[in-house]
Amino acid sequence: MTNPTPLTRPRYMDAIRLRDLYGVTGPVPVETGVKVAKAILAVAAADGDVTEAETAWLFGSFRALGAPDDAVEALLKFDPRSADLKEILDEEVAPFARLVVHDAIRVARADGLAGREREAARRAARLVGVDAEVVLAIESLLAVDDALRAARAVQLGAGEPVDFGSPAARSTPNVFVRERFGTRGEPSRATVEKLARAVLAVASADGALSVGERGWFRSTLRAYGMLPPAIEQLLNQDPGSHDVADALDATLRPLARVVLYEAMHTARADGLAGSERERAVIMAERLGLDAGVVAGLEGIILLEDALRSARVRVLSPP
Repeated sequence: MTNPTPLTRPRYMDAIRLRDLYGVTGPVPVETGVKVAKAILAVAAADGDVTEAETAWLFGSFRALGAPDDAVEALLKFDPRSADLKEILDEEVAPFARLVVHDAIRVARADGLAGREREAARRAARLVGVDAEVVLAIESLLAVDDALRAARAVQLGAGEPVDFGSPAARSTPNVFVRERFGTRGEPSRATVEKLARAVLAVASADGALSVGERGWFRSTLRAYGMLPPAIEQLLNQDPGSHDVADALDATLRPLARVVLYEAMHTARADGLAGSERERAVIMAERLGLDAGVVAGLEGIILLEDALRSARVRVLSPP
């Protein structure tokens, strides 16, 4: 009698992050994610070598979208200069052509070289068959994204850059943190765990988190760099055991606005608009923040929603 072949569970990219960033619905297998990342890298390298900063940005972004270590390793071994883009852009990857252009431009911006952005955009469009008018729309969205990032940084840092304290040692940058806060500083693992406890304490103050809220919490903390077992351990604790005062110690208090912002996002994961503001005000009080801070963060979140909606319309295949 032969032993049965063990079943391999399918692996998927982070569905919540993909939906939030690009409007992608439905599961995306890790293997498809690797192909899309290779296409982005191939487009970015079409006129020469990709710089270290550009490569680091792409790998960091790939990790933030839930790519496991072996998928990142596969991407590290990929040589974009010898790649055949037409072969990469098969029928599985073709629906993501506009996303490839979008992120190829973002890769080109990693060095802050504005002159390369437009060139990269035009080249990417030609290579993947995206109309020039769509490229203009993508460039406009990225300009709005830059402005929104700056406004968010002002709100969350109370007019100063968000300071996460001791820098983290990483092989690839945490692109999620940098894109979210417009800062090159990154939280250490200890700071992320403290932040997670504080967000959970604030967001679950009125009871256990819903399924949607737990999903958003998991996705966000993974993007921050927290390991899944640590997230699950935190979620499995009694909601009543999370105390805001204990969670918000002296090292985390300067990040009170960040805690509130993430807690507000978590609380609205189910789209329960009617109770959002009342709950946010209660959260702010627990953090020692004025209700005006809630209004400012609500404005930022509404702008994020509008930008996300526009991005989904532009990046969706025709």
